[in-house]
Amino acid sequence: MVGVAHLAMTAAAVLSFGTAGLAAGESLSLDTAQQQALERNPSLRAAAAAVDEARAAVQQSWAARLPTVRLTEQIVRTNDPVGAFGSRLRQEAFQERDFAVGSLNRPEAITDFRTALEISQPVLSLGDQVYGRRRAESGELAAHAGLLRAQSQVRLLTAGAYWGLVLAIEALDVVERSLENAEAHAAVARAHFEQGTAPRTDLLAAEVRVAELRSEEITAANRVHQAGDHLSLAMGWEPIDDLIPTDTLALRQSGDRLDAMVETALAHRADLTASGHQTNMARHALSSARSGRLPRVRAFAEVALDADDPVARQGESWTVGAVATWDIFTGMHRRGEIGRARAQLARTEADRDGMRQQIVREVRQAHRNLTAAHSRFAVAEQAVVQAEERLRVGELKYGEGLMSTTDLLDAETAWRHAHILRLQALHDVSLGMAQLEFAVGQPLR
Repeated sequence: MVGVAHLAMTAAAVLSFGTAGLAAGESLSLDTAQQQALERNPSLRAAAAAVDEARAAVQQSWAARLPTVRLTEQIVRTNDPVGAFGSRLRQEAFQERDFAVGSLNRPEAITDFRTALEISQPVLSLGDQVYGRRRAESGELAAHAGLLRAQSQVRLLTAGAYWGLVLAIEALDVVERSLENAEAHAAVARAHFEQGTAPRTDLLAAEVRVAELRSEEITAANRVHQAGDHLSLAMGWEPIDDLIPTDTLALRQSGDRLDAMVETALAHRADLTASGHQTNMARHALSSARSGRLPRVRAFAEVALDADDPVARQGESWTVGAVATWDIFTGMHRRGEIGRARAQLARTEADRDGMRQQIVREVRQAHRNLTAAHSRFAVAEQAVVQAEERLRVGELKYGEGLMSTTDLLDAETAWRHAHILRLQALHDVSLGMAQLEFAVGQPLR
């Protein structure tokens, strides 16, 4: 038979995995699988890069408050009368002969090496110093909340892959047990046929059933390997053979009321938090656009050296001052900028309201799905009891020649179908719980 015995032989062993890697045939809990996915899943790199980008934007916003220091080195050679006159003055090399009319009108070419150190300090720029920084800080908070939601998404995807692997393994076990039953029934059918108490058609029907189940066993085993590859992909690893999940399908139910879960989701869902920060960004952008009506002031200071040789210090000078800029009229640019910012704020507010409604719907739907899964399990559990009793009675009657092979095969098929439905319902409960926690945005009791 194909390998539940091999897959389950170390199922009780729980190993701890670091970032060094996973090996084939090792045990894996759901928590470990999710931790591996958070560390390695490539989809999180984009969200992490968005956080880094937003953090860099916050650092960049300091430019509106901190001084700018600039060192420049310039070399100029000219015989332009004005340029030559100014260069000689800055080099402190002006002589009396340079006042001659001919020298003033047609000066000799002069080379000027100018080294300047300038410090510029913003004094007043409300849009950049206040609202620009607040907008950048809100952007960083929004990006961080987006990363948290992306991590929740990865945890959900990993849980789905993990429970899919558990379901595939346990479904394979059901098929193998069904195959064992069918082989036993075929052996009884052969004995009856050889004793002349059953027709050859009964034996053929039992052997066909065994062949069908062997084919189904191969398909079920293939599903196990496919589910393992899916889980490996979710964790960010290359395909790993024979991963052995240590968590099993089991009933689990949230102890929270639906209205309490809705309130928790509206208070703690990371994507709604991100939307709130995006609304704040739009609000600060509007304030920044409006502040463009106010003047901007900056102070500056410069120290310079001018010489006809790069290592000489012939002319030293300094300059200090302040510049105030007030845009009285900019065409329709400012009005359009304010209008765009106001519209963007209205859009983000509408998006946030829509997200709140969507979150309420998602929580209610996830709760209904989990409740339905519990109900399906209750029905499937009763069906399993009935199917097992039907098969037990059928085997007794068949052994005594009181039941046809067809009826026994029907009973065995019903047994397998009931067990598969029970496993599917348990899988839906486990996955439904993960989906409900994702909808709420927090683990549930």
